[in-house]
Amino acid sequence: GRSCLPTNFDANYGYALGMFSSICLRDRLTGVIASIQNLRGAIDTWRFKAVPIVQLIHFEQRQGKEKPVIQKTLVDLHQPSYLE
Repeated sequence: GRSCLPTNFDANYGYALGMFSSICLRDRLTGVIASIQNLRGAIDTWRFKAVPIVQLIHFEQRQGKEKPVIQKTLVDLHQPSYLE
């Protein structure tokens, strides 16, 4: 949740991600997460990638049983990409 109006980047990113997601569905490409790479570049240089969900899964012990989960990753606002 953001507390301000979306930027032009937000609008372009959301639109592009939605379009790519719909292309994946049209082509019956399921079990993937749609992603976009090269977001720092101009929009015409963005690269679309469908990441298989199974590549993100690892197993954790939960209540004594092995469970498949996608590991949570926290955003570090002190990373170089956020300091520009």
